[in-house]
Amino acid sequence: MSSKYSANQIKVNPIDDEVYENLDFSKSNFENSLIKAANRAREFTQKYVTNNLPNEIQFKVYLNCSYDEHTMREGELRITRDWEIENYEFETPAEVVNLIWIEGKIPEWINVKVESENGESTTIALICCGRFSSNPRHIYHILQGLPPFQVVSPPLPSNWKGL
Repeated sequence: MSSKYSANQIKVNPIDDEVYENLDFSKSNFENSLIKAANRAREFTQKYVTNNLPNEIQFKVYLNCSYDEHTMREGELRITRDWEIENYEFETPAEVVNLIWIEGKIPEWINVKVESENGESTTIALICCGRFSSNPRHIYHILQGLPPFQVVSPPLPSNWKGL
């Protein structure tokens, strides 16, 4: 029998200021984090699929994937530039970074997952928040190790029981 609880019963531990002060969202570190997140997504997904996921990685970037009609916080921007298409495909991490690292501002969160493979490369989907910031306190997934990136699972069948 499970007990019921409400959201106000959940205790959230604050993140120490030192954690925020030590974050590095420089262009080069952001690219390194992207590479690590993409590799983690491929390795994680390989445990749950029968396809062989090649080590060669390509990227598909989905922009503005958040609800952003609320009031923006100080330092946040919604950057749409000339983004007329819903997603972009790239062969290198540098191309991704050139699109979404804008004058030191990055999407506040980016979900990372395997989207497909074609026998030669694995396509990693980057589902990006529409809000950009350089303020570490606006960036999600600080404690997961590669902010703003969060590796997410591939879709699993409804009857999946686990390993």
